[in-house]
Amino acid sequence: MILNNRIAIVTGAGSGIGRAGAAIMAREGAHLVVVDRSVEAAGDTVAAIAAGGGSAEALAVDVTDDDALADGIADILYRHGRIDILHNHAGAQVAGDLEEVEVAGFDRSWDLNVRAHFMAARLVM
Repeated sequence: MILNNRIAIVTGAGSGIGRAGAAIMAREGAHLVVVDRSVEAAGDTVAAIAAGGGSAEALAVDVTDDDALADGIADILYRHGRIDILHNHAGAQVAGDLEEVEVAGFDRSWDLNVRAHFMAARLVM
């Protein structure tokens, strides 16, 4: 197992590609911190990982909330002593072309798809 005993954080791991990435890392021996804004979705991912013999915990946080994200990452570091892997996958698409997308939608997309990834990386480092 190439990730044996590593501490890995996956944002957006409550569904889709984030969930799949978390499952793969868990199969390779990492302890996963499953981050999602939905406590239910994060819990479902943790349950699936545990059912497959892996190790995981849930962290329900909106990654666009800098203070909540900072507190969550600080807690992980405190409890585990280190963070080895950060896989930023939280994200959303804004439908429409340049003339249709509302500026507010673009701002929400930027905050989630770019800024939150930057902040998580900064906080983990």
